[in-house]
Amino acid sequence: MKELETYFQLNPENKDTSFEVKTMESVYELHGGKADPPHRHDYYTILLVKNARGNHKVDFKAYPLKALQVYFINPRQVHQVIEEEKSIGWIITFSVDFLIQNGINECFISDINLFRSIGDTYPLDIDTALYEKLENLCENMESCLREDSKFRYEAVSAYLKLFLIECNNVCEIPEHTAQLAQASSELLRQFKILVNKQYKTKHKVGDYAKQLFVTADHLNKVVKSSIGTSAKEYILQTILLEAKRQLIYTSLSSKEIGFELGFNDPAYFSNFFKKVEGISLSSFRKAFQK
Repeated sequence: MKELETYFQLNPENKDTSFEVKTMESVYELHGGKADPPHRHDYYTILLVKNARGNHKVDFKAYPLKALQVYFINPRQVHQVIEEEKSIGWIITFSVDFLIQNGINECFISDINLFRSIGDTYPLDIDTALYEKLENLCENMESCLREDSKFRYEAVSAYLKLFLIECNNVCEIPEHTAQLAQASSELLRQFKILVNKQYKTKHKVGDYAKQLFVTADHLNKVVKSSIGTSAKEYILQTILLEAKRQLIYTSLSSKEIGFELGFNDPAYFSNFFKKVEGISLSSFRKAFQK
């Protein structure tokens, strides 16, 4: 595999379809129980798990796949579901376009704090009562999609929003992420959007602060108070995470990866990686190839 940038599309056969809901059982049977290789998508993914046994790997971290869990996977995150037996549950996938077209502001996704692109992607543990409520919403979404109704996608989006609200209501958010002022929350959202689009070419806090019409110091404070890490650290972790993805899941050389991530000097990229990660580029790659 040379490139990782060829994301799995939500529905390659029908690019107009920007939302899908299906059972985990159907996917297991479709693939004959075999795990997909590590991959990433250009859309959001939710796994609602009733029963399962195995592992779910998300960006180099493995989480036990078991009963009564909900996983929230961001676009561009590398993940792999490894099942030891047929899982029971639901898979919901939707694109940013689906949110926009059906009246769900993208900031809603940021504000609910369920989808995390940086750091641990722990599953949300739920009880049986909540699982049944969420499964009912999935069944309603599936039913809407089968109907030839003019407003079926609007109905689906309403059920999706209810699903996310129900999950957010039981999500334990660390104190430092709770209840930002509205202005700060919007600044954080815009900062994340910019970093996601520009991290390969812009590495300094000042680059983003200027576009957001704030000082670098103010941006650092807002991000720190919200997610527990400074704006500078967030940018560096975004770059580092993509470097790891490219090292493990592509055959690009360290020099090529560094150039793609905006480092014109291979030695500087190598020093950056070792300073932040505590291990050399070659050692990191070898460790994951064993």
